[in-house]
Amino acid sequence: MIEITIITEEGEQKFPIQKTPIVIGRNPNPEYPHLVLLDPFVSRSHVQITETSGGLVRVECLGSNPIVSRCGETIRRGKDALLSLPAEIRIGRSVARVAAVGTGVTFLHTPTEQPLAIGPTNVASRFAIDDAVAPDRLIGWFENLIALQASATGIDGLYRQAAKAVVELIGLDRCVVLIRSEEDWTVQFEHGQHRTDEIVFSHSVVDHVVRSGQTVFDSSLPLSAVNSLTGICAFVGSPIKDAQSEIIACLFGARRLAEDSPSPGVLPIEAQLVQVIAGIVSMRISRWAAEADQVRTQVQLEQFAPPALVREMQSNPHWLDANQRELTLMFGDIRGFSAISERLTAHQTFALVRDVMDCMTEVIHRHGGFIINYAGDGIAAMWNAPEPDADHASDACTAAIEIQHQLPTELHKWTSVVGQPVRVGLGINTGDALIGNSGSKHRMKYSPLGHAVNLASRIEGATKYLGVSILITQATHDRIHGEFETRNLGEVSVIGIDASVRVHQLAVDPPVDRVHWPAYEYALRHYEQGDMIGAMELANQVMTEHPNDLPTSILIQRIQESDGVARSWTLPSK
Repeated sequence: MIEITIITEEGEQKFPIQKTPIVIGRNPNPEYPHLVLLDPFVSRSHVQITETSGGLVRVECLGSNPIVSRCGETIRRGKDALLSLPAEIRIGRSVARVAAVGTGVTFLHTPTEQPLAIGPTNVASRFAIDDAVAPDRLIGWFENLIALQASATGIDGLYRQAAKAVVELIGLDRCVVLIRSEEDWTVQFEHGQHRTDEIVFSHSVVDHVVRSGQTVFDSSLPLSAVNSLTGICAFVGSPIKDAQSEIIACLFGARRLAEDSPSPGVLPIEAQLVQVIAGIVSMRISRWAAEADQVRTQVQLEQFAPPALVREMQSNPHWLDANQRELTLMFGDIRGFSAISERLTAHQTFALVRDVMDCMTEVIHRHGGFIINYAGDGIAAMWNAPEPDADHASDACTAAIEIQHQLPTELHKWTSVVGQPVRVGLGINTGDALIGNSGSKHRMKYSPLGHAVNLASRIEGATKYLGVSILITQATHDRIHGEFETRNLGEVSVIGIDASVRVHQLAVDPPVDRVHWPAYEYALRHYEQGDMIGAMELANQVMTEHPNDLPTSILIQRIQESDGVARSWTLPSK
């Protein structure tokens, strides 16, 4: 028996060959088991190799280009030569290396392997006719294999169960699980019996397993053939692979046979069963690795994205594609941040911003929001993406009110440092926007784009000029259906937005806030209807009772500057 190693620019491939002659060429030849070389300088059938006696192989050139042996001998078309093993020949731009394989070794190919290296006549590619197994034993095998596959044990327990199955299920005398280290193989687990004078596994057999990547077994090996297996004349070795198909362990089973008694050795069907057990172990290891990678990836993703986006990324293959959706957007920043930062050190400024963002982020996530971005002392969030939220406008308003309630408590320690309470202004708008990857192919940014987003940002800026903590647009107001206390502050025009928009103040503390709100709205109504005298009288009454109400002060200013026609108030900047 020989082994052929094909060496190309892409790497090496080893093929155990059980039957010769064998033909190597560029295209399949149905007459012979065939090795395929994708080399433009190789003929369809270029070289035929036949194993002979005395450690020799006959190499015949069938192609138009000559073959050159390692010793420099040229074999031309129609000629042949006897080469001693190991032999090496150059075929076109490729090299074929031929080596002998130990006596009694049979290679069992995996069920998924295509007949690239070995033709369909390979006896190990199917159950042997003589491998008759009683139905009850066959059923017992299947039941035990299912139990092994369903086992919830860890990797050590899985190795232990696999070794036990080879002995007790198949009937071999001994099985060891060998773990591959950098320099050698070590016995990780062992099941069955062996004499103290026996070596538990054969390095040469394991070497065949590693080099071929296949199950190796023997059914007729003489006792003297493998010196390291004293008193054993039958063996089977099968590779255990990780998720990258690298061999990390070997399942090695042996059956002890007496010299004076005939024995079937290891039958092909038994070798196949060992291969199935090793395959189950490999599958379980790969699955555990995949699950661990998935958990690790999810943990890493959730460090940079909220769980909602992580779920969307994992379940929706088109999550980065831009799609239009109605969103409720919230923008917020720290009031008077420039002046505050002048009084703090860089480390204090950083810590303050972090505490504010931590508080706001926690509240936003608790109410189903998604953080779009952090920018300096500002934050942007949205609702109804990536996960749908039928109550997105109400949830955003609830989050905004809770932020205003929670910040004074969370940031109480900063009042003495800053010299004043730390406050934030929040602007909320509802409208259609495109949502998807607004970044680049090199750096993803899941965020919305569109007029609704720009307007929400401008409305947040309006809070400082109107002297209110939360502003919502008319679009958001229409979707909360009177669920919250609000004050109509009239129409405003903002930089970069052509059309004016009506805004409403959202009550943070309704019993306190709404005391004078009906009177203000009554004055605003007179103003918008052109009754400047009535509007001024009503606004002055509100101002007398609530001199610190900035919206009323602004309304009085607008009435005084009016030419009798109501107009939206243009904000001085963003």
